[in-house]
Amino acid sequence: MKLFSTIVLMFFTLQLVVAQTSVNGFEFDFKKFKEITTKWEVYTSNYFVSIDYDTNKKVQVRFKIHSESKKREIFNPNAFYLIIEGEKIKVRPIDLKYNYLHGFVGFGFITPENKNLNPDSYDLFYDYDKEGYENIESKMDFGTKRKPNLQPVYFGNKKFKDRIVDVYFCVPKSLKTADIFYGDSKLAELVFHKFE
Repeated sequence: MKLFSTIVLMFFTLQLVVAQTSVNGFEFDFKKFKEITTKWEVYTSNYFVSIDYDTNKKVQVRFKIHSESKKREIFNPNAFYLIIEGEKIKVRPIDLKYNYLHGFVGFGFITPENKNLNPDSYDLFYDYDKEGYENIESKMDFGTKRKPNLQPVYFGNKKFKDRIVDVYFCVPKSLKTADIFYGDSKLAELVFHKFE
């Protein structure tokens, strides 16, 4: 099986305008964001997600997320997205990770093979579509060469009280600013500076 990325964008690096935000029973504290300069691929369930490095770069945005109840609650990561105003596009994350013990693990892709095992993991990306904005997202081919079956990638829920969560995006090299959202709530404005 092969992966096809529909992300054809471009990118830069780094400054932030933001505050603490509460959404849907969780509190989001921005920690940092940075350009990922090393070439890597997302690997899960025998599939790879990679990008075209000639026109794109990856960016990591980190939040500390707490449940407002101070108890373990179900968190759906599929409400994260970037809005790029100048291009009128809405960008889905290409990967999400959270801290566990002494490292980070992925939220895990929901695929046709495991969808029935994760009935409560809903893809919320389209619930927050913006009029006049194009959705940009990675798709995997779960079919064959003769019968392609391209489907968008989304992620499984996790239950936690507090976690550090890293959200990864593929963004244009020419990008100057972008806003990161969770649901209808803007979490941060990201300001990028070009390296000369």
